[in-house]
Amino acid sequence: MSSLRGRDPPQGLQGGIAITSGLLAARPPAGNADVYYWATDVFTMFRDTGAAWEVVSAQWYQRYILNVFDTDAWHSVTPVATNRVHYTPIIIERTLSIDRIGLCYDNAAGTEHIYVAIYDSVAEAPVNRLGVSASTLLLSASQKQQVALVEGTIRLTPGYYFLAYNCDSMTPEFLCLMMNNFRNPANINHGPSWYEENIGAYGIPPAVATPVFTSTWDKIFVQWVRVASVP
Repeated sequence: MSSLRGRDPPQGLQGGIAITSGLLAARPPAGNADVYYWATDVFTMFRDTGAAWEVVSAQWYQRYILNVFDTDAWHSVTPVATNRVHYTPIIIERTLSIDRIGLCYDNAAGTEHIYVAIYDSVAEAPVNRLGVSASTLLLSASQKQQVALVEGTIRLTPGYYFLAYNCDSMTPEFLCLMMNNFRNPANINHGPSWYEENIGAYGIPPAVATPVFTSTWDKIFVQWVRVASVP
């Protein structure tokens, strides 16, 4: 937990503004009027009224960042093959830390597994793996699942990244978007594109990606990152 004292307290408040920060679960009991607490995991500022904590401001919209661009329609579809890693672009607009990567799926029996990962980019193509999950069991049909990264949390700065996943079964149908206009562009500057890579068999997404354009694939799989904290 960290704390500071502001130099310019609002009118009527003597001695400055006491502000502490930390996880929501670490917030102390109420009882000190006009003390503020910034919960870093839910991006919410609380004020102690002397009897209870009240919300001063919240930024819930920053909790999840989707890899969604322009689209024609929503669909669900099975993976191309169990030996393929699918890479989809995501834009991070501010410095933050993430701890999970999510996706949606249907038609799973609860016996299938996935890996998820995040990559940096060079020339708007995935290159170096920054974080990866363990092989994780899909829960069951019709799920939104968020998979933890083995690194715990990863700090990202503003930029262009790629989310990736690999599944050991062709049975589950993952939420995706129709994006014909961005498939295998003649020039990457035409817009964001997505990639796939044949790694031979189901396994950990590679430490260094060597993907190709998805020249025969007109869908982009929907994934997102869960923000763990912001500076």
